[in-house]
Amino acid sequence: MSNQAQEARQALGARLRGFRKDAGFASGRALARALGWQESKVSRLENGKQNASEDDIRLWCTATGRQDHIDDLIATVRHIDELWQEWRRLLQTGAEKRQSQGLHVYAKTKVFRIWHPTVVWGTLQTADYAAETFRQVVDYYEIPDDAEAATAKRLERQQYLYQGSRIFNVLLGEQALYSNLGGPEVMKGQLDRLLAVMRLAAAAAAHDRHHRVRLKPRLRQCPEQRSLPQVRLRMALVHGRQSANARAQCPNEPC
Repeated sequence: MSNQAQEARQALGARLRGFRKDAGFASGRALARALGWQESKVSRLENGKQNASEDDIRLWCTATGRQDHIDDLIATVRHIDELWQEWRRLLQTGAEKRQSQGLHVYAKTKVFRIWHPTVVWGTLQTADYAAETFRQVVDYYEIPDDAEAATAKRLERQQYLYQGSRIFNVLLGEQALYSNLGGPEVMKGQLDRLLAVMRLAAAAAAHDRHHRVRLKPRLRQCPEQRSLPQVRLRMALVHGRQSANARAQCPNEPC
């Protein structure tokens, strides 16, 4: 999925939500009733789960008294559509090509700053986890099924964790461990992989007396989901000098 397109869609949804509240519609249900829509449509648009059409924008802005924003928001809708079309063109022959292009970028990059709110970053994925993400990409975009080849290319990225003087700053959202890809066994394997990378970071840093390491794994299982603890991970890896820290939390309960 195009992160840029999704972020733009979420930003548009936030603006629409603001218009609704400012207009006095206390809930999505109230606005849906005024527009003759299903309540779920309002929710999907506000949360960036559905593309808004130009007619949707006109009706929404008219109902909320924001007609002066119609042209601006329609331009945003068209831009989002262009981003999705570009992404689909890139994937039209499968996912392997996109992964191959990424290897060239990795080879040249010295400092990585990565933020993933919902999934584990590709370079830290296990083979099973990566394969499941590509199977979903194939199904969603209806592209040629090259999930096995795409997975192999993605795993090639991991060589850069150990080559050259590179810095990796990785921040994963808690939802990355709630987004269940492949079932409990795949997710357990992926969590083990994350912990292994952090242990590698700690071991490497131990050889450098000038570098302080903070490693705080707290893996008490959550009663609501015992097979899949929730993890907030922040990690910085430097070839030869590395550090990492992680924290696990239960929903609504400090661990």
